[in-house]
Amino acid sequence: YKNIPLPSVVEISESGTCNRVCSFCPRSAPDFKDIKEFISEDLILKLSKELSEYKYSGIFLFSGFVEPMLDVNIYNLLSIVRENLPNAKIEMVTNGDVLNKERIIKLFKSGLSTLLISIYDGKKEAEDMEELMKKSGINENQFKVRHRYLPESDSFGMTLSNRSGMMDNAE
Repeated sequence: YKNIPLPSVVEISESGTCNRVCSFCPRSAPDFKDIKEFISEDLILKLSKELSEYKYSGIFLFSGFVEPMLDVNIYNLLSIVRENLPNAKIEMVTNGDVLNKERIIKLFKSGLSTLLISIYDGKKEAEDMEELMKKSGINENQFKVRHRYLPESDSFGMTLSNRSGMMDNAE
């Protein structure tokens, strides 16, 4: 329990499903399976309790090639992590498609620290999301609207890499 380096980020892909298929995501591969299964509360409880033994205070991130907001149990998962890791920063990456004022407020009441919202459709949708977040009473340092609608020539507004060899034309 001394001098053990902990990861700065623990990333959880809590399901095998997403409501989008983006060209730059591995989910767009023809053989990528959409699996509608979700992580159990027991596994989140086990992981967060084990991290609490080390007083983990890094980032606990709900993300991956999934849409966390499709998990009807996401609020309970956030509450479990917050209860066990009071000093951790709990973040979520979402495409924002199912967000509304009530869900946004519930996410933060459940223990979320930061919401990272990737907007894929256009500038108007990004502006609308900014407005929704502000109307929900969320502080500007608790969310980031990420502009992912830019053209391929602008790398879709993100840093692309050839992580695990998933990009066919990475040169």
